[in-house]
Amino acid sequence: MRQSPREQALASLVFRKTPNFIYLTAIIGDISRLEIARDWKFSWHCRIPPSSFDYGYKQFCYERVEAMEYLCLVYFDEKMLADRSDQEKASLGRESKAYDEELAASGHLILAHALERPSNAVTVRVRNSKMSTTDGPFAETKEILGGFILITAADLNEAIRIGAGIPLAKLGSVEVRPIMKW
Repeated sequence: MRQSPREQALASLVFRKTPNFIYLTAIIGDISRLEIARDWKFSWHCRIPPSSFDYGYKQFCYERVEAMEYLCLVYFDEKMLADRSDQEKASLGRESKAYDEELAASGHLILAHALERPSNAVTVRVRNSKMSTTDGPFAETKEILGGFILITAADLNEAIRIGAGIPLAKLGSVEVRPIMKW
């Protein structure tokens, strides 16, 4: 499987962990500070400061900034989608696929799926250890949950920016929720 230039650069990194910091050594030219700035924050509390006399290598000290996971729930008005022409629907599908591929290439996409219509859903309830099922959605609403995209982002602002780029946001709304870590 062919790796992207970013994946090749990240594969060339050498990590040395200490209690507070991770020292990052990268071959010059393979990766820039901008490429790793999304996941790493430069620390001036480095025990070993960057030096300019290394031959072909440059050492930086970075603190790991944990990327958060967010779930983008895509809601839209089913009637608005039904009123579109077949060409518009196909164009929207192509835009959605292209945006998913763009997110995957940038390293933000974890998982994305469209959902079947609410009429194909089954609602499950458990009360007093007894299960009951009902065909269809739990409640009638104007907007339906049409799909979801699980992403990774540095912070909520970046996740909102990613959610705003989802093509179906033009027909409805995108709810961006952080994933709880236990």
